[in-house]
Amino acid sequence: LESEALEYLLLNSSSNKWIIKSNIKKLELLNKGSFKLNDVKNYINLNSNGNIWDFLDYFSSRKKDKAIKEMETLLSVNDNTQYLISMLQREIKIMYKLLIIKRENKDIFKYIKLAPFQLKTFQRKALNFKKVELEKLMERLFNIDLKIKKGEIEDKLALTLFLVTL
Repeated sequence: LESEALEYLLLNSSSNKWIIKSNIKKLELLNKGSFKLNDVKNYINLNSNGNIWDFLDYFSSRKKDKAIKEMETLLSVNDNTQYLISMLQREIKIMYKLLIIKRENKDIFKYIKLAPFQLKTFQRKALNFKKVELEKLMERLFNIDLKIKKGEIEDKLALTLFLVTL
């Protein structure tokens, strides 16, 4: 990398060693030799505007097209599929707990340790699902995660299929 290109890479990767390393590997695979600043800007997208909270809101609102688009934006810079899976698991688990607590007329604040505004948001989201649906989603997400880790399916494809069948 020429010095300007390296400086750009370092300044725009949030000092994240993994991002820097993976992007250098991407450039190595191109086997072009020397890379100038414009080359790095063209081959590497360091300016992702993805938002994990929008992604989760789209998922919980059953807006699968928007969720898929946001997922693609989030994954455009680096592979965060495991992070997305864990955040989806968290989202589903909280909604599931809320539905159970509501059914049993228990004190929400005693069983779920979230700020009141977060609880209101999750209560609204939980209305979009039935308990059985959330159980199936948890199971499917677990199986997808297992298949990804075993190398049986490509991670982005698996997550896309999960969202499509929402």
